[in-house]
Amino acid sequence: MIHPTIRRNRLLGAVLGAIALLASTAFAPATASAADYSLNMGSFGQAGKPWDASTVVLNGEFWRPFERESVKHYLWGKRPDRTTWETSFYSAPKGSGNTAATFSDAYSFSLKTAASMAFSLRLWENSTRDFTDGLLSVKLEGPNGFLRTSDVSTAERFSTLWANLEAGNYVLRISGAYTPEINPERGKFHIGYVSGMTFSEPLGDVPLPGALVLLGTALAGAGITARRTAKAAKAEA
Repeated sequence: MIHPTIRRNRLLGAVLGAIALLASTAFAPATASAADYSLNMGSFGQAGKPWDASTVVLNGEFWRPFERESVKHYLWGKRPDRTTWETSFYSAPKGSGNTAATFSDAYSFSLKTAASMAFSLRLWENSTRDFTDGLLSVKLEGPNGFLRTSDVSTAERFSTLWANLEAGNYVLRISGAYTPEINPERGKFHIGYVSGMTFSEPLGDVPLPGALVLLGTALAGAGITARRTAKAAKAEA
């Protein structure tokens, strides 16, 4: 038989441990696992109105200054109908030894009407060699089991068209891995990608080279703008 005093001490210890766990969870920094990096871009389209082929810019940034243990991970999204950027900031793992840290950036959005979507992705300058295996994975998930996946070489710019997307909720996932070694020339680890979505009228499974060219042109300056915005945000932090 356990003495009543011992039983009370054990119960008290369990309660205090639970309180400590809840407190550490509530006040912990925005540290996330690979599946938790997310940014909600809202809804697009309006019933009865045509799509205007404007580009939604999505930007992922990884930044580890000097010898800090964690990597700062920033998600930026710019809607064409807004002047400010949608943002999410996280503390990400840096991996250990030769083990790379994985990430999966989830950009959620919804379509109010059916559309075709041109998508393009490219890496920042000097970022190609810092993503493990030179590959990123792009996945679009949608209603009624819709799923499209592509493996993207980080050495090339990637463009594709997803035609006849029905109205509903979607998640665009950009995934990969990195080993954040400090670049001795730059004194930091700083890489990223810039991508974009351009919506247009449903066209069926037909190539849309004009939209892809327009999307690539829009992304040419988007990476520079996002990096400038990121630097301003860090300076104010």
